[in-house]
Amino acid sequence: MLIKSINCLKMKNIYYKILLYPALLTVFACSKNLDTKPTQSIDQATALNTSNDVLVALTGSYADLGVSSFYGGYPFIASELLANAGELNWSGTFQQFTQINNKAIPVDNSFVANTWLAGYTAINDVNNVLSALSVVDSSKRDRVEGEAKFIRAAALFDLVRLYAKSWNDGDPAVTMAFPLS
Repeated sequence: MLIKSINCLKMKNIYYKILLYPALLTVFACSKNLDTKPTQSIDQATALNTSNDVLVALTGSYADLGVSSFYGGYPFIASELLANAGELNWSGTFQQFTQINNKAIPVDNSFVANTWLAGYTAINDVNNVLSALSVVDSSKRDRVEGEAKFIRAAALFDLVRLYAKSWNDGDPAVTMAFPLS
């Protein structure tokens, strides 16, 4: 009987805690809203307002070029495999590179998609830098503009080199290498 009464008291104690803790939390909780600004993104209106902001964005554009799906490796491997006429033997485990080596690239090849997106990420970032050149210090403006245009030209060149149609495929005056918009 004593054991039953001890167990009953323990159960009542647990029930009281289950009811008491949420009630205390509700009574003593803070009524203020949690308002924080997101740190992973910046509002477009305030992103490039100072010369230093534009220089940081330009540095980020260089970082865009160095990712593995762009100048960090994929385009160089892909171009070699596309130009392979039997001199190379690809036996890697990546199915995407095997497809490129076999010149049978489906539309869902993730390496191609990642290279394309990485190139356009760099192009988009330098276009943002070029649109904010007016806030750059006049002593640095020409250098920043030149570097941004170089990054954009290099990215466009390698995207054309990898993905453009052959020079004799259609009318070159009408058929663009790839979409610019």
